[in-house]
Amino acid sequence: SAAFVVGLFIRYFLLPWQIYTQILLYLLLMNLGLGLFNLIPIPPLDGSHILENILPPKTAEKFRSLGRYGPIVIILVVLLDNYAHTGILNAILIYPMFHLGHLFAGDNLWRLLSLLR
Repeated sequence: SAAFVVGLFIRYFLLPWQIYTQILLYLLLMNLGLGLFNLIPIPPLDGSHILENILPPKTAEKFRSLGRYGPIVIILVVLLDNYAHTGILNAILIYPMFHLGHLFAGDNLWRLLSLLR
């Protein structure tokens, strides 16, 4: 079913291979970015649950009580990064995302990124 649709797409809408590699590169980077963003230890993201299980019980309880402020912190971090150009998201997401992308795609990642510019 999915292979049939892909086969039809390739047969009738065949595009140059560079476009397919660019699409795959974007999908790889988006997937890595979303995964890393989800691992940030701010409630309600999954990273907060991981941190909560690592912390001692009393500290975990205090951390859990701060959970209701998590969405506000996330919004503030994103706004600060966009408008004050703090570079917080670059340090947390972009650099690790490209290093993980290099781990998965090898040297091809840098070559593909040069094609995108």
